[in-house]
Amino acid sequence: MATKRNIRRDATSDEVPLVNQQGSQDRREPVKSSNARGRDKEEGATDTKVSREELLAFLLNVRDKLVEGVATPIYGMAAINCLLGLKELYGIIDEELREIARDIWLRLENAGLQLKRPPLLFT
Repeated sequence: MATKRNIRRDATSDEVPLVNQQGSQDRREPVKSSNARGRDKEEGATDTKVSREELLAFLLNVRDKLVEGVATPIYGMAAINCLLGLKELYGIIDEELREIARDIWLRLENAGLQLKRPPLLFT
């Protein structure tokens, strides 16, 4: 008799098998997002509200991981991409946040990534 612990969820499957008390499997349809691509109306923009303190903690965490060598440069690139995709970025970013993001960007360039510098960070 199969139990819930014996069923492995397949990340590539669209359906998640569930086991009821009698041991037979039920199928449930996955929850669909409102947008098929999972993005907002503006291409690449995220609708998440972020405070300055959360953004500062996020950038410091990313920078520390890059400095310690725990994270790969692509992790830093994904973090900067997430940062630059925020709708409210221009209202939140100040000189301290800009300096930390610029430091991350320069570390990525030094790691060998060929990137075009965003004017928001370098002007």
